[in-house]
Amino acid sequence: MNEIDQTLIAAHLRVPGPRDHKYSRGVPMLATGSPTYPGAAVLGVGGALAVGPGMVRYTGAARCEDLVISAFPEVVLGGGRFDPALIGSGWDSSMASYVEVVVRECALEGRPLIVDAGALRGAREWANDNPLVVATPHVGEAAEILTQFGEEWSRSEVEKDIEGAAVRLAHLARCVVVVKGATTCVATPAGTSLCFQAPTAWGATAGAGDVLAGMICAAVAQVQALALQEGSSLSIDDLAGPVACAVGLHGFAAASAAGILDTNLEPTGSQGHPIVATDIIRAVP
Repeated sequence: MNEIDQTLIAAHLRVPGPRDHKYSRGVPMLATGSPTYPGAAVLGVGGALAVGPGMVRYTGAARCEDLVISAFPEVVLGGGRFDPALIGSGWDSSMASYVEVVVRECALEGRPLIVDAGALRGAREWANDNPLVVATPHVGEAAEILTQFGEEWSRSEVEKDIEGAAVRLAHLARCVVVVKGATTCVATPAGTSLCFQAPTAWGATAGAGDVLAGMICAAVAQVQALALQEGSSLSIDDLAGPVACAVGLHGFAAASAAGILDTNLEPTGSQGHPIVATDIIRAVP
């Protein structure tokens, strides 16, 4: 197992230079939230913005668009130029039409697709059409998907061997997999794994997964934008580093927000205090 630490995170963070512009810094597209769960859209967008892309696009239900723009007026609504896309967070059936368009564009134009929550059951199908898929199940969802593949894993079994479950699921689904828990593991179809042990459990709070999904999309956007500038293309293995970077940033931000770590990421000796998902967003920069 390779550990996700500050060195790995620093290696995958890109500081903009004098020739950069909003497109060269990466543009994630989020098709998230729904009238039933509009907060997921706001949290995912907030997580994406915190990582530092040049622009964030959002498409979704009118109620979600209103809330996103109210919280983040810099977000651009609707279609247009983007790098990777995120789907699934806070879904209900009303999102199908938005998602079909985004998924099709990603597959046709070689853009990475981040698949979360309500979209996870379609991850293998989309991976058949798109070689750059990242799936982000929590331990319970990972157990369900493994079972759908014909392998009997209970939630407790995934928790006991989260790295093994992530590696197996990545192989079966043929995509990068992020299995989220007290330890979060990133695995590739080739069997590479990168794991992060959360410094605190205060980050296990409603909406934290939506924030992480947005952060992953933004981290991948920066790598995709750089590849396009250089005239190269990404492989599935190229996604593991930026995805792991986002996982580590999220975990350290949660610990900092809860008072477990100081601004230098050194332990404070405190047991910490309750936080909410928006506290994680504010702590990321």
